Amino acid sequence: MSYLEGVVYDPPSSEYPPLIVIFRADGEILTARAAASVEAAESFLAEVLAEVQAKLDSELAKKDT
Repeated sequence: MSYLEGVVYDPPSSEYPPLIVIFRADGEILTARAAASVEAAESFLAEVLAEVQAKLDSELAKKDT
């Protein structure tokens, strides 16, 4: 598991929205958010995780110099 992981949960019925949940490596839930659709949730999650990874990579690069 990387520093952060995310999951999109499909709703049990159409009465509920899909949920995006982002976890720390130790399993702690950092945030949960509803989305309009599974596709929107997956897109949002991919963007968030890419941004976090880019920031971590940038910080690590600064430490290496």
